[in-house]
Amino acid sequence: MQRPLFFNASHFLRRASEQHEDKDKEMKGVSKDEDNQEGIYLNENVEENVHPPVPIAEFEHYVNEMKANENYEFQKEYDDLPSNTNTAWEVAKKPFNKQKNRYGNIVTYDHCRVVLSGDEKDDYINASYIDGIKENSYIATQGPTLVTLNDMWRMVWEQRSYSIVMVTSLVELRKPKCDKYWPDEGTEKYGDIDVTLMKIEEFAYYIIHTLQLKKDGEEREVRHYFFQSWPDHGVPKYPTQILAFRRHFRTHHMEQSGPIIVHCRSDSDKNSLYFCINKVFLVIEATTRNLILVYKSIV
Repeated sequence: MQRPLFFNASHFLRRASEQHEDKDKEMKGVSKDEDNQEGIYLNENVEENVHPPVPIAEFEHYVNEMKANENYEFQKEYDDLPSNTNTAWEVAKKPFNKQKNRYGNIVTYDHCRVVLSGDEKDDYINASYIDGIKENSYIATQGPTLVTLNDMWRMVWEQRSYSIVMVTSLVELRKPKCDKYWPDEGTEKYGDIDVTLMKIEEFAYYIIHTLQLKKDGEEREVRHYFFQSWPDHGVPKYPTQILAFRRHFRTHHMEQSGPIIVHCRSDSDKNSLYFCINKVFLVIEATTRNLILVYKSIV
């Protein structure tokens, strides 16, 4: 039943990616009318719709029905997603923080942003807390830029995170999507944090880096899960690729650690799908209802 599950979620990613393409602007190419960005993620007059859970035994039939007539029912369900999020993002648009956003139109809301230590000029990073089965289970963030490499590791350290999940390539379609923030060998220093590569494990579709962080005499281990087979504005060719990646990650993650940090190029498309897939499976594993909560997992 894993294949249709992945294809269902992937439809939402494709739709989101298509709409996101026209809005892609690197941090130096922020919207010409920066004061007119109050409409980010905003779509008025959206009604909430009820989408019941689907029994696992009926899921394949459900997906086939949703895909009929050129994905007509999928499109209707996508259009039902709430987007009336007229929420404050004052911190993200302060002049000294704008360069910290990889894309000018993908920012962090004030109420859920990760706040770094320091004063107001140092405490911003484009990263948001995301609930899973538990509150603040994840942090969704963008692919670090040269400006935010040190901030990325500050966040990892201050949040006491053990796992970093990377679902983007450094370069996609000949465009930079993420600046490299870990060493190929030995130790590199990011601000006041030393990051040392301890081990590399290579698999068919992903790589795992075991890293040691050191600050003020304290040492910690971090595992970096780098999925390499996710094309820009698309989905992996085979669902088993991401499912095997997710299974490996869940096997080794330390539940008692801080939030799981997940990033793609921005802090949206691929992150959202990964959260959705992971949440669907966690709900199934934690209950005996044998139901798939597709729509609720996305919302």
